[in-house]
Amino acid sequence: MYFSFKEKSLRYLYNILLHPATLLLKITASFSKKIQLGVKGRAKTIEFLKLKISSDTKVLWFHCASLGEYEQGLPVFEEIKFLYPDYKNSFEFFLAFGLRNS
Repeated sequence: MYFSFKEKSLRYLYNILLHPATLLLKITASFSKKIQLGVKGRAKTIEFLKLKISSDTKVLWFHCASLGEYEQGLPVFEEIKFLYPDYKNSFEFFLAFGLRNS
């Protein structure tokens, strides 16, 4: 796959900053219940996906910050499913704070 110099630079920067950001989130989680729920939820997401999806499966992974964002994206998701029928779609939400208060 072809990537421009800018894309490669951004990917490199992302990979460098990912580890300190993860560490900072884990430290912050000890002071904030909401962030703690987010860290735990994301860890469980990766474990779940590793169990359910093999490494050779083609997957399109969508993150929706809210149920409303998911509902607005449904026409796009349906079109993508039509265009790429061989791919599995994975949708990620993390709404623990909102669900806990509902």
